This record gives sequence, structure tokens and C-alpha cells, in this order.
Amino acid sequence: MVKKGLVFISILAVIFLTANFALAQQEADTKAKAEWTFMVFLNGDNDLDPFGEKDLTEMKRIGSTPDVNIIVLQDRFKKPARKFIVNKGAIQILEEVGEIDMGDYKELVKFVKWAHEKYPAKKYMVDIWNHGAGWKKSRAEKVFKGISYDEQSGNHISTPQLGTAMQQIKSVIGHNVDVLGMDACLMQMMEVGYEVRSSVDYIAASEETEPGNGWPYDLVLGPLVKNPAMSGAELAILTVQAYKKGYSSNLSENTTQSAVDCSKFDAVCAKLETFASAMTAKLGDAKVKAGLKKAAKEVQVYAYDDNCDLGHFCQLVNANVKDDAINKAATELLTVLLSAPSKLVLANSITGPGGVKDSTGLAIYLPRQSVAPNYKGIMLGKTAWATFISAFLR
Repeated sequence: MVKKGLVFISILAVIFLTANFALAQQEADTKAKAEWTFMVFLNGDNDLDPFGEKDLTEMKRIGSTPDVNIIVLQDRFKKPARKFIVNKGAIQILEEVGEIDMGDYKELVKFVKWAHEKYPAKKYMVDIWNHGAGWKKSRAEKVFKGISYDEQSGNHISTPQLGTAMQQIKSVIGHNVDVLGMDACLMQMMEVGYEVRSSVDYIAASEETEPGNGWPYDLVLGPLVKNPAMSGAELAILTVQAYKKGYSSNLSENTTQSAVDCSKFDAVCAKLETFASAMTAKLGDAKVKAGLKKAAKEVQVYAYDDNCDLGHFCQLVNANVKDDAINKAATELLTVLLSAPSKLVLANSITGPGGVKDSTGLAIYLPRQSVAPNYKGIMLGKTAWATFISAFLR
């Protein structure tokens, strides 16, 4: 026979546990009401360290709100890394993590997982802050390509590793990364975007090298805090507008910034395949090859002169080559790149004395002498574009 007192205690226990669960759920629901968590993987473990402090000052001008969490993992040069939330006027240290390798993509994934658990939101910006090299960075006789170079470890995140990181982050947050921001040089490339296209919605980055000050964070975060309901596309476009505003008075440095829609990379790659195949088929025609060489010589290039603007290259091919198949393919590629309503490049800005005036928003690898051996190790290196550039340089 069960005693009434035990029954009463059991009922109280159930009520207590239910109330605690409801309270915990209420707290979780309240915490999850943030619209955005803006995560900055701030790798200052190199000569950019002083600029990281400047960017934090810009972030502190705005600060986190109930709707926008500004979360940073900062590793300074020869100093321990730390995680913190940026509030208006100050930072709140959340965790001291010691020395870590910011050139290891697994550290990026770990940071996002931690930030997602501590500061869940409906949408996420993952901003990788550091040096970038598109998909290429030369060191001695080897070719290193990627982003987030850690001077102490000597490591960096390669383009395939960036793709892996974004796939794993997608699994962590349960959907595509809303915006992948790269506050780094030379990262807005077909090779990079094509690698992450299945796990990222939008990319905000630069075709050219960036000034040391990088993104004007107050000009990005200010409007975001005022309108936290903005979409991923709107935030990506906002970075372009802020960049242009921040550097419009700088007449000594050339800058570029663009926002691209990753859902359009497959369509662009399909047109690129047709374009590349049409050009490869006519390389035996002396007039066609001469026209292509002229286009390659005149095309908009960047700090690495084998990074060229894809849209400008198509325009120059049409201007210098008279071949129906090539011209049709170039025009169709330009359409999916730059023309509404299904364009890949959503916004593009150019500032400075004019050295990047022909930038249209997306670069691609067009080497001057030989194709880097590890180009075949990235996804775009397995396409007809890789076949074309190899044949073109013979």
C-alpha cells in the first residue's frame, strides 16, 4: 500500500521539476530571441595586431543589444587568446583560452559552436578577420592558399579547409551560414565561393587587398543594430555600402568590396564551363588566341596579377574575339554574374584613385605563366576552366 505522504511528495517533485524545466525553457527561448549573432574570428597573431584593436574600438561604439550579439575570439600577437562579448564602450571577457592556432580551421568551428551555444540567434554572420590571399599565397617555392595566417604556428586555413569548416558550421547551427564575411585581402573569388556554396548563403569580401583598417565596423554594426530584422542578403549588401562610405574620402588606396549570392554559383559555374570549353576548342585559331591573349593582358588584376576580374574578362573577350560560340557563352556568363533578377553579384563598390575601376565583383584565377600544381586540389580546379587555363598557357 502506497502512503499518502509519499504520493504528495512525488506530486510536489513532479511539479518542481516541471516548473524548473519550464523556467529553463523560458530562459532559453528568451536567449534565442536575438536576431543576429555576429561572430568575429579575429586573428591578430601577426603584423595586423594593432589594427585589431582599432576595429574593436569601432565595434565598441555600437555594442551588443538584445537583438544583436557581437561575439569575438581574439588572438593577439604573442599574447593569449580570449573570447568576449562587445558591449557599448567596453568588452566583457567571457573566457581566457591561452595560445591557440588561428590557422587551424577546427578552431574556427569550435569558436562558432561555442558562440552558438552561448548566444543562439536566428541568423549568423561568421567574419574571418586576418590576412587573405584568395586561394593563393606564395611562400618560398611553395604555394599556400587561403586565409587566417597564424605567424606563431605558421599555419593557415586553406580553401578546401574553409569549405570543410563551413560544412561543419552548417551542421552546428542547423542551417547555412547566413553571411560569411572575410575581412581579409583578395578573398572574393570564384574559387573560394564555389568551395563554400553549399553551406553559405552570402559572402561579403574584397577582390583586391584591403587597407590595414579593414572593415569600418561601426558603419556595419550601427545599421544592423537599428534594423536587426534585416536578412542575410541585406547585411551582405550593407557591408558593401559601409565599405564605400568608409573609404570614399581615401584617394590614395584602391578598395573593392562586393556581396555575392552563393545560391547562384552553380548556375555561374555551368555558364563558365560552356565559356571555357568554347575558348579551349578555338585555341588553334590564331586570331581567336590573339584576341584572348589581348583580353588576358588588359583585364583588371589585383595584388596577385593572376587574380583577374571575371566579368571584365568576359567583356574584353567579347570586344577582342569574334566567334559566335565564344561570344554567346561570354554574354550568358555575364548575365548570370551581373544582371538581375538572378545575378550572383548583389552589390559592388570601388573607391580610390582608379586602379580597380574595372572590378565587377568577382575574381578568378588566370595565371600568367603556369598553373599552380595544387589548383586541381580545389573544386573549381576540376572544371573546364582549369582545362582552359592549362591549354591557354601552352
